[in-house]
Parts: sequence; C-alpha cells; structure tokens
Amino acid sequence: MLHHSCRQRRSSIPLASEACRRFCTGPPGFKASKFRLCLGLQGFLWHQAARKWRNQGSSRHLCLACKAERRSARLFVDGDTHSIADVKEAIEMLQKKGLDVWTTVYAAPRRAENKNWGEFFNRAATSFCPVPRREDLGEANDEQMMADLRLLACSTARRARTSSLALALLTSDTDFLETVAFATGLGIDTMVLIPQRHVNTANAYRSRGFQVMPILRRELCSPKVRAILHGDGSGSVRIGSPCSFGDYEEEAEGIRPLLQDLGYCQPSLGDRDARPFLGHAAAKFWYNEGLGDIEVFPAPLAIATLHRLVQNQGAKGVRSEKWQQYRENLAFVLPCAARRGGSKATALRVYGSLRDRQVYQGGGPFMLRSSEDLVPRVLQRLGYLDQELNGSLAEAILVFVNTNYNKGTLRKMNLLPKVSDSADLAAKKLQEAFTSTASPGIWQVVPSDRFLRQLLQKRGLLDNLDANPEELLKAMQRYAEEAQLPRMESYNGYAFRIKQSLQELSSDPSRTGVVEFELHKKTWAQENHSSSSVS
Repeated sequence: MLHHSCRQRRSSIPLASEACRRFCTGPPGFKASKFRLCLGLQGFLWHQAARKWRNQGSSRHLCLACKAERRSARLFVDGDTHSIADVKEAIEMLQKKGLDVWTTVYAAPRRAENKNWGEFFNRAATSFCPVPRREDLGEANDEQMMADLRLLACSTARRARTSSLALALLTSDTDFLETVAFATGLGIDTMVLIPQRHVNTANAYRSRGFQVMPILRRELCSPKVRAILHGDGSGSVRIGSPCSFGDYEEEAEGIRPLLQDLGYCQPSLGDRDARPFLGHAAAKFWYNEGLGDIEVFPAPLAIATLHRLVQNQGAKGVRSEKWQQYRENLAFVLPCAARRGGSKATALRVYGSLRDRQVYQGGGPFMLRSSEDLVPRVLQRLGYLDQELNGSLAEAILVFVNTNYNKGTLRKMNLLPKVSDSADLAAKKLQEAFTSTASPGIWQVVPSDRFLRQLLQKRGLLDNLDANPEELLKAMQRYAEEAQLPRMESYNGYAFRIKQSLQELSSDPSRTGVVEFELHKKTWAQENHSSSSVS
C-alpha cells in the first residue's frame, strides 16, 4: 500500500505514506548531495511503476503526486445530504470537463451497510470516509470535509501541482464558503457543484466569485405537486401536470432588490452566511399586499409570479414606496410529512419527487400574523400541541426541535436550542425561526405513531393496532415505567422518549444528541383554559 486508506487514518486525505514521500520528495531535511541523482532515479522508477498500476485500475492507492501528473479532480461529497444520483451526476459533469475524478463520500459509519451505497463505494476511484456522529449536535461531516479540504489544498500547493489537480465540492449549503476561499487563495482550481434547486446557496458562492456548477437531478426535474397559499392565509395542495425549471436567476435577481428594500430579505443572525429564500420572501410579500392566491411550491413558481407583477408595474413596480414595509410579523409555514417508507418509483410517478410527496402529505401551507402565542399556534397546526393529550408546550417544543428535518433547518439558521436552554429561550428561538426568511419555511409535522403501535402490540401492551389515542397513551406509560424512562406529560412526549430509548439501545451511529429543556411547567392547555375562563 502506498498510502493509508481513509478507514485507517483519522484524516481521509490520501496523502502519501512515508515510503512514498521518501522517493517522491526525498527524506525530511534532505539537502543537495552526491546521493541526489540516486534518489532522483529511484523516484523516476517509482513513478513509472505507479503509472503501470494506474493503468491497471488501481488509482485509488496512488499518492496525490502520482495522480496529479494528469489533469484530475478530487470530489468531496456530503453523503448525509446528497443521493447517489447527485454524486453520479456530479462525477459525469466533471468528466465532461476532461477530468479524471476521484470521489470521497463522507457519511455515518453504517452507510456502507446500505446495499446501494455499498455497491457505489466499490466503484473504481470511489472511496467512503466514515464519520462518527457527534453528541454535541455539530455537523460532523462538514467539519471533517473542511479539515480534509484544507489539508489537501496545502499539500497540493506545497508540491506546486495546482495546475494539474482541481478540487470539487458537492454541497447544498454555505458552510464551505471560507474553505473554498482558502483553496482558491492558494491558486487551486476549485469548483462547487450545487443542486439547481438551491438557488440561494449558488448565489452565495457566485457572489464571492467562485466557480459554481449547477446540478439538475434528473429524477426530480418534473415536480407535479403544487402548494397554494390563499389570500386568507389558509392553503391547499394539488397534483398538476409535470413542470421543469431552467435557470431562473434572472427572475430571482429581478425581485431581490425590491424584497431587500422592503425588509423581506434579511439574513438570519449568526456567523453563517445565511441567505434569504426568495420563494419564502415572495409568499410573504404577496400575502402582505393582499394580492390573493399564489403558488408557493415549487418555490420558483412564487418567484416567477412576483417577477411578472414587478414587470407589469413597470418602473413603479421596483419602487419600494409603492409597497408595504415588512415588519417581521408573518410566519409562513409549508408543512411536510416525514420521509417514510414507500415505493420510490410510485412517488416519482404520482408526485414527481420524494419531496413533492412529503409536501402533498403535509396538507398545504398557511400564514400567521406574529403574536405572543405564535409558537404554540404553529405547533398546534403541525400536530405537536393540542388541548387534549398534548397540552405541554415545553414537550411540544422538545419533540419539534428533535425531529430530524426541523433540527437540520434550525441548525442551518443558527437557531437550534442548546442543551442548556430553557423552554422559554427555545420558544424565542422558534419565534425568530418562524418569522425569518432564512429558511424555505418547510417544517415537518409530528411523526407518525404507527411504529409505536406495532411495538406495543408486540410487547403485549396493546390489544390492537387501531386502539384509540387514550389506550395508546396508557400503554406507552406502562412501557416507560418498565423501561425506567423519564415521566412525561403528553402523548407526543412519551412517543419521543420511547423512540429515543430504542435508538440508544441500537447504538445507531447516525444519531446525534438530544436537546433537553426544563420541561415541567404549567401546560399550554392549562394556560389557554385559564385565559378563556377570564375572557
């Protein structure tokens, strides 16, 4: 072996082993001497052997100096965010530029156990870098990728190979802006590949002068689901004819100045370069101006609708004096269901994409005016809170922020509650998240209890799968007592604790830490009942 594989090193960068360094560059501290010619000859023979092995398909075991003799690219992939189809499309795009592509996918250790991913990792010039999940809720993949990108950039620059080795990054967020700037600052050709639907992310990299290559996921290019926001703030969903979107950069840039002047496009607070989601901002503008119904999903429809309005208004349309200023007093929510099982082929045929199916099952968007009770109102609409079995606002927040999709969105906005936060502070962060345009406004509804029903019936705690919620709550309470789980006050709270305990027992490496609060205060149902009695 000429280098340590990423499974054997803490760093996943395929740097040369000590033997390879010795022959390629000479030993540490080597100076000119009568042995230089001998070492040069040894290095020449080493590279000739490496060429022979490369032609035999063993390129993944060569050092970077050997690989860089030809024009090549090292592709870094966040496997938690992108599908195999995304990665294949990225590789194909780089190959069309005449590059030999070596790909490394970063993901949780058990990703290799997945049949499809396992087969993909066995492809030539493709490797898998297992990244253990972090208990402190950080994005482990991003941090490992940043470290490896910087290490490879430094190694490449030191060897003066910047013209023959390019770096490529497949990402959907702006976390790598500074890392890409670091690599380009060293004179290394660096490309950022971004799925075409992530317009804001692409704009963030373009605004810094970086080379952006949009990826059109072929399986997702014909969405059928339409989400309509009605003039009264309610919403609906329907299945329409397939549609596709090209590069709508012109429409986006046509409405961005107006939305910025009116205050709809304000990046979220924090150290990340968060960009406003124009579809979200356009929906709030449309509702605030009382312009009636508007299609808000897919987001390009809302952008195109507002762009047509601005164009039809002529010069007056782009003047902010004509329109109302945004006071951060609106919460736009597009509910989506969990990405649970089901036939992928059926989802593509009926809905157009997996995300379209999630949005359709979410039931439709809604808009709420900001108020002191905005957070409980949103959580009630999403199924986390009610006046019957789910009256604890603190527990509703706990379940909401620990749902995978919601947790990821809040983390990107720098609004994910910390372990030490109280429920009140967590609620303030949710208030800011719901009124901000630094997310697409998509939030996941409460998870299904189908799995719990099957579990409790199997344990003999539930007679049938169709038991009413009251019976299921009693069964969960008995299960929690036997398993010595924390006592909860709500149906969703018990469901969350049971699922959490099962994940801990399975030692799932994809599991991240859980956000905990001071939970047991007066419930929202009690407070709501008291206020109703007074009124």
